[in-house]
Amino acid sequence: MSQSTLGASVSAVLARFDRSNPEKLLVSLATEIVRLNREQADLAARLLAVERLQAVADLLLPSGEETSPSDELPKSVLIDATHSLMDDAGFYPLEFDATGATAFRWTGPSAQFSLPLFIDRRHGGKFKLYFSRFAAQVSPSFMRCLVDGKPAEVTVHTLASGFELSGNLLPRLDSGASVISFTVPATASPAQLGQSNDTRQLGLCFLKLTAQAGEPPEPRQSEGAIETQAVARKSKRPA
Repeated sequence: MSQSTLGASVSAVLARFDRSNPEKLLVSLATEIVRLNREQADLAARLLAVERLQAVADLLLPSGEETSPSDELPKSVLIDATHSLMDDAGFYPLEFDATGATAFRWTGPSAQFSLPLFIDRRHGGKFKLYFSRFAAQVSPSFMRCLVDGKPAEVTVHTLASGFELSGNLLPRLDSGASVISFTVPATASPAQLGQSNDTRQLGLCFLKLTAQAGEPPEPRQSEGAIETQAVARKSKRPA
């Protein structure tokens, strides 16, 4: 990097700081640190998703084998807390609520966690993540998502049992695994919050993830077929 380019970059960063007084400068510095932390978390989540997608592909596909859109894949998928979710995917061991009826897993210690799944994506699809709460006091609107390492837009709805986060799966012809990765806004430990002696860094309380394949588009009728139907209807009318 040339000195002129470096100087311009430094000036651009300094322009984001309010140096009118020490307090405002401190706030500007804190804001910049938060922004950098979010960018770092996004990059880390994207890299993790790509690595896990590659790992799944290496395990399931022999070297050089081509995938085909005709391969049979599920039209719907359900992954709940009782499934074998590994710690290296960002999950803690299985737990149950006080009644023993609801299974859940905390995510952590990282802010990122991933779920690989197989589903027919020739016509796209949809997914929904259900979780009961966050460990930290954060807004669900700051949740971020990657599908196969690429950012995906999501919406969050509040339910009686917690939250529902939903997004779309873009169409894809191959039959490989899809990896959906999420980044929580922050993690926290119950010990830090004064709730218990649990020192684990927790993200959110995962309940389940569902995915549904998209429906193929309706076949379009040709103009000739439409005209034939119109003539047939007209001929049936009484004179």
